[in-house]
Parts: sequence; C-alpha cells; structure tokens
Amino acid sequence: MNPVIIKDFIWGLLYIAIQIVLVRHLRLFDVQADIFWLYLIYIAAIKDRTYTIFITGVLTFLYDAMLDTWGLYMFSYTAALFITHRFIPRILDNRLLTPQIALILIGVSIIANGIVAAMTNFVDIYSSEVFFWEILLGNSMYTALLGSFLYNFSSATQGNS
Repeated sequence: MNPVIIKDFIWGLLYIAIQIVLVRHLRLFDVQADIFWLYLIYIAAIKDRTYTIFITGVLTFLYDAMLDTWGLYMFSYTAALFITHRFIPRILDNRLLTPQIALILIGVSIIANGIVAAMTNFVDIYSSEVFFWEILLGNSMYTALLGSFLYNFSSATQGNS
C-alpha cells in the first residue's frame, strides 16, 4: 500500500477517536462540533476527488461502525464531499482570509449536515423538528467556528498570518 494512504488513514482514525472520546462531550447549547468532518474537508483541500471519496468512504465506514449508525455518515459525508469537492479551494495554491474560510466551512457543513438531518428524518431516528434545525444550523455553525479557529491557529504557527 501507498504510505500516503496509510498515513491519512491513521490520521483519520486519530480524528475519529478524538471526535468520539472528546469532542462529542464538548456540547454548546446541545450542539456539537465535528472535528472529523473538518479533517475530511482538509483531505478534500489537498487531494483529488477520487482519493478524497475513497478515504472518506473507508473512514466513515469505521466511524459508522463505532457509532452504530448503519451507514448514515458514510452516505452523508461521501455524498457531501462528492458534491462540494469542486468548491473547496486548494489550500496549497492560495491563502484565504478567516471570513472566507468560515463561509466555505459553513456552506460545506450545511450541505453535509443537511444530508445527515434529511437521512435521520427519513429513517425516523429523531422524531422532533427541533433536532433537524439543531443538526443543520447548530452543528454547522459550531463546526465552522472551530474550523476557523484551527485555521487561524495553523496560520499563526506556520508564520503565514
């Protein structure tokens, strides 16, 4: 196997572990950020579409197995990255401002969480409309806020601010 695939797979497993063990318990007004989704967006920003879909499918299969969600995230995240891969800018090509990153993350997260919320309503996991808006807007905003913060932190540590 290619060492790059193994490296990305191991990092993905680490992000899954961080998401399940730590971030899921850091709720703010009953919404949670999704650091695993941010990792998948990062992969989409540095790799081509085929590689992104492949690694997303494998990692979200394991994510669903750990959360016992039966393919919910595998379908939702893979479909969302398939749809939005063209709109995610290449990180290595240009340097974006924080508001631009926040808008991109909000848009991509709303699409992904919209698919998740639609699928949960379709299989009737949550029976309340409040959960739909909580997943769609709350998780998207919280994930975009965390992603913007991490983007600023990574720029400051690299000296490119």
